[in-house]
Amino acid sequence: MIIRNVKVYTEEKEFVDGEIVIQDGKIQAAGAALGREKSGGQEEIVIDGEGCYAIPGLIDLHFHGCKGYDFCDGTKEAIEKIAEYEASVGVTAISPATMTLPVNELEEILAVAAQYKKEAGNETADLVGVNMEGPFISEEKKGAQDERNIISCDAEICQRFLDASEGLVKFVGIAPTLFSYGENEPVCFLCAAPRCIHNPFLHAPLINRQLSVWVQRITTFSFQSLCSFLVLASTCLSSAA
Repeated sequence: MIIRNVKVYTEEKEFVDGEIVIQDGKIQAAGAALGREKSGGQEEIVIDGEGCYAIPGLIDLHFHGCKGYDFCDGTKEAIEKIAEYEASVGVTAISPATMTLPVNELEEILAVAAQYKKEAGNETADLVGVNMEGPFISEEKKGAQDERNIISCDAEICQRFLDASEGLVKFVGIAPTLFSYGENEPVCFLCAAPRCIHNPFLHAPLINRQLSVWVQRITTFSFQSLCSFLVLASTCLSSAA
């Protein structure tokens, strides 16, 4: 199949008039007109894109649900309906967020997500991760979350989430006010876990002394930068002690 007469977004971060070649359900080429007419001696199916813009599939990293379904419904049907809708509007990869619920309930939800991931087909958005919005959040910044389920970050509970999700947990929100200096074992544990790559609320309270000013200028850490930062901080603080 060839989709012609489209404006293709390229690796050079610009749109060019071109076409997209699809074979066996996968994009084989995209860009300026390729002049391809046949594949394996057979005529290609050609679709007129009518000048529309063609961009890579979008990635949704933080949402709770859609179409009357919520990720925390804890059913494969809910995840499938969510993934179907996301794909229909151009989102090809999703990492839905949990609510701040009891730990046991969150484990069950994560286990269902892990099972869905194994059984999912190719017609819906790919479940690439889970965003843990709780239970380690701030009571002051809880929004609509149930404060009765907010708890301090705990390495054992983190491990339970990682195990239940079979590697799907990719984001964990942690309120720095839930632990004090010298009590950052859970943070270091999450940094050491290759599956956990993002902690959106880590800033000044994470690191003490002169290094705190560096953290105050950063609102989001990636897994790689956070680990490097903690190693550097540990080295500097040890030298200063």
